[in-house]
Amino acid sequence: MPCFSRQTQKILLASQGKANCSVISSSHATLTQQFAASELARYLQQISGADFPVLPAPDRKTGAAILVEIDPRQEQEAYSIKAKGRQIVLTGGSGRAVLYAVYDFLHRLGCVWAAPEFSFYEGLSEYVPH
Repeated sequence: MPCFSRQTQKILLASQGKANCSVISSSHATLTQQFAASELARYLQQISGADFPVLPAPDRKTGAAILVEIDPRQEQEAYSIKAKGRQIVLTGGSGRAVLYAVYDFLHRLGCVWAAPEFSFYEGLSEYVPH
C-alpha cells in the first residue's frame, strides 16, 4: 500500500468546453517538441471539447499553463511530469523524451493507444475519453 506525504494537487484543465490554460512550447522548440505540444493540444481538445492554444509564453491573465520543455540536465530518454502552482510541467532530456511525457500525461487522463491507425480497425485503434 503506497504512502504519500503530500496531497495530490488538482488542476482543472477545462470547464464547459473552455480551456482554463494553454499549452506552452518555446519559440525555439525543436520539431519534435512542437509536435509534442500540438499532440497534447489536439488530444486535450478531443477529451474536453475546448481549444487549447499552443503559445510561446504563458498567458499573463490566467497564469495557468501546461509547459512542454526540454531539460538538458535530464538524461536523453528521461522525462518528468510535475505540477508547480497553476502549471503542469512536462519535461524531457530530448525532444523524443518530451513526447514520451506528453503521451504518458494523456494516458493518465485516460487515453489508450491500442494499435496502429489502420482502416481495418474501423476507428478502434485508440480510445480517447470525453
